Amino acid sequence: MANTTIKGKHYETTLIDDSDSVIKLGKKALVFYGGEIDVADPSTLAGLGYGIVEDLATSPDIGGNTYKIGGRVVGLTGAVTTFGDNTRIAIGKTADLSAGLGIGLGSVLGGDLAGLSIGTVFAGGDNSKITIAKGADIGGLIGVTTFGANSSISNSGNIHTGLLGMLAGDLSALLGGVVVGAAALDAEPLPSAKLVNNGSIESAVGIIGVLTDGMLIENGPKGNITAGVIGIGSFTMDGMEATINNSGTIRVTLSLTIPAELGLPLSVASVAIFGFDGVEHVNNTGKIFGGVILGGGNDVFNNVGGAVHGLIMGGLGDDTLIVGKATDVLVELDGEGTDTIQSAFTYVLTDFVDNLVLTGKKAINATGNALDNRLQGNGNNNVLTGEDGADTFVFGTGDRKDTIADFDVGEGDMIEVAGWGFEDFGALSAKAEDVDGDVVITLGKDVLTIKDHVLADLSASFAFIA
Repeated sequence: MANTTIKGKHYETTLIDDSDSVIKLGKKALVFYGGEIDVADPSTLAGLGYGIVEDLATSPDIGGNTYKIGGRVVGLTGAVTTFGDNTRIAIGKTADLSAGLGIGLGSVLGGDLAGLSIGTVFAGGDNSKITIAKGADIGGLIGVTTFGANSSISNSGNIHTGLLGMLAGDLSALLGGVVVGAAALDAEPLPSAKLVNNGSIESAVGIIGVLTDGMLIENGPKGNITAGVIGIGSFTMDGMEATINNSGTIRVTLSLTIPAELGLPLSVASVAIFGFDGVEHVNNTGKIFGGVILGGGNDVFNNVGGAVHGLIMGGLGDDTLIVGKATDVLVELDGEGTDTIQSAFTYVLTDFVDNLVLTGKKAINATGNALDNRLQGNGNNNVLTGEDGADTFVFGTGDRKDTIADFDVGEGDMIEVAGWGFEDFGALSAKAEDVDGDVVITLGKDVLTIKDHVLADLSASFAFIA
């Protein structure tokens, strides 16, 4: 173990070739990239352009280092760049880091991507941890990145970059997919990563995770993301899952208008949250200014306690929106899966959304659309209206007094009775009666009223669930 403290001003790249060491950069210290390039020795090209960088050329098994950064580091390809496993980078409140280009090859050439680095601050090894204190300042093209499995970034400072604020995952695979086709995205996903922002991020793209399964992206109560194009992006593939939590503010500043002939019904604000082909679990208790695109997968968007000033678009897969207010809308197109709204407010389904489940304790109502809807009340008194299509009305023990307003035998409507112990229509008929043009079924405190029918009309309209 070798502990090093860097003081004063250094106008050349600082190479680190030790392991299990503590490297400190003093509050008043400066490291500005530089060094001699020998055109006859291409290996000299790779290590330059960095401020502080781990030297894979001389120490390929480097790892276990702790970096405590309190001063200023200026790089071209990167400011603080590490490749070893089990690395800790603590960026203090007086730190000022920047890198103009933000992309480099470390100390390795010859096509060895083990030396690929991206960002002003980069940790390439597994089990790496980057923390950024309040007051720290990070600039450049790309901010803070980790490529390692089970790694994390936690920001409480100020990240202001031209292209991207924070990144976890294998960006090289994503870029390869763009260049040579989707087959390049078959790379093995990283197992887990955690990106947390409780500071400020200003960039074209705020935070993205790429090909990382079990990823957590969180914009905390003090987090403020201002992005031109995408606030938070989760580039998961089929079979992967990610969780996105927002309790702060996400704001996008550019807007995109989709022509109606392309099939989208409205103008779409730039994307505050963007999902891909995996399963995204999105929880919003903060403020979102911009659209939400969940993408493929069976995604869940929970907006209880939050506000979205933009469209919420489900995309492919069986999506669920848990609404925060009755005006929250899930936008779906024809053929994009079986989608569900959970609402604690009186709610009317929009086009191409299939199911509606009422939640909470208030007496509220549910209305379907032209699809074959599945409508279910809560534990209070509800009015269920199917509208067109062959709708299924769900009623069970503890559902209190519900009314089906527009039951249509000709459309193929059905009533699913759960938990009442009925095995067939004959057993149910013993608890039912015709009352003033309606059918009323009573079992204890539970009462189901079917408007404008007589019991004889409904002999084939029930499905019994134990």
